[in-house]
Amino acid sequence: MNASADEREPATDGRFLPLVLRMVVPEKKSLRAARLRREASNCVALAVSTSQTAFAADLIDEALKLAKRSQEMGADER
Repeated sequence: MNASADEREPATDGRFLPLVLRMVVPEKKSLRAARLRREASNCVALAVSTSQTAFAADLIDEALKLAKRSQEMGADER
């Protein structure tokens, strides 16, 4: 497709207008949900690496609570 010279010219008196793109800023709710999901992942990683059974169980319980809350807030994206 070849554009004519008129189509390639800027719209106003020889100067180009700046192109401003809308920044996508995640909502606070989705940021918090993502942070909760990350914390749940950290709890599981710690639980797997520890040799103390009771401590690991507590971490897994906490991870489940955090993951559930994260899903309620809508952080299914990874």
